[in-house]
This record gives sequence, structure tokens and C-alpha cells, in this order.
Amino acid sequence: GYGTLSASRTQKFQIFLDGLFTAIDDSLADGATGDWCGVQAQAAAAGYAVSRFRDSITGRWFVYGHDTTSFGQAYFFINPFAKRNIVIEVPHEGYDTGTAEEGARIFLDLAARALIINKEHRCSDPDATTCSGTKGPCNNNKPLRESDVAHEERNTFHLLHQSFSDADPVTKFIGNMTLPIVRVP
Repeated sequence: GYGTLSASRTQKFQIFLDGLFTAIDDSLADGATGDWCGVQAQAAAAGYAVSRFRDSITGRWFVYGHDTTSFGQAYFFINPFAKRNIVIEVPHEGYDTGTAEEGARIFLDLAARALIINKEHRCSDPDATTCSGTKGPCNNNKPLRESDVAHEERNTFHLLHQSFSDADPVTKFIGNMTLPIVRVP
């Protein structure tokens, strides 16, 4: 089951993100640098695993991170050689079927900065979110759930969004794709 982040895990995840973005920047400046061992240790302390891989089709390398706990937090891909300062967000995968695949296609086709995907179904947690005044799609429009990450801040999806936004205030965010895919040249 899904679970929100504790204050301690939030702090550890933020340390992990800081180390990750520093390692990416260092590697971009000089491919032989970047404290990737330190990043992996920080990721493990935050309940995450992180790896780098090269996509043989696009020839680009990416960073992949995912939750290793049972709390169902977001997973993500970062494109260090992004052509567009766009972050693709998929907050309702599982509820809006196929949006992870749509998000991945858009991420690759646009050569976007990042792709963030919620791991859990938006209705998987019985606890109501702290987001006020909104009724959600679960159980006959009862309050939104904590697992509906677009409406809750105590999750890695929100922390990733905030990190990209804080790093560059002109970052564009595209979320919850449910439209047909259009190939971009």
C-alpha cells in the first residue's frame, strides 16, 4: 500500500535530489566526474534506487529512479541532454490507463527534461488528502485521497516537481496526458 512521506524521508529524498542534480551537472561539465556512488548511497537512504543507462535508439543517456519501499512513491526519468525545458508528469497512471506510455512517448519525442510517473493508483489509499474543498473520483466523489499525488504534497512526485520548478522558474510542466499522441519533429 501507499503511504505519504515522513519528515525524515522527505529530508533524505531532498538530499538525494540535491546530490543527483549536482552529479548530473558535474558529469555534463566533464564526463569523468560526478559522485554517482554518493548519489546511489543517498538514494538508498531515501528508499530509492537510481541508475544511468544509454538508450540505443536515441543515443541519449538517461537517469532512472524508483522507490524501493512498499509505499508506492513516484518513479522518474531525467534526460541530462534535454532539448526542451519541459517536465512531463503522469499523476494518474492506473486510473487514466495508458498515460505512462503516452508520457514516455512525449518525453522521448520532445527530448524533454524529465518524466515523473505516480506509481500508485490515485484511489489506492483510503486516507483523505490535506487538499481542501475538492471531491475526487474515488467512492462516489468523496474527498481526494493521499495517493492522488496531484492533490497532495507529502510525496516524491511533488518533491520532484518542486525541485525542477525551483531549479529554473521557466520550466514548463505538462501533466495527465489523455489526448492522442502527436509526433513532434
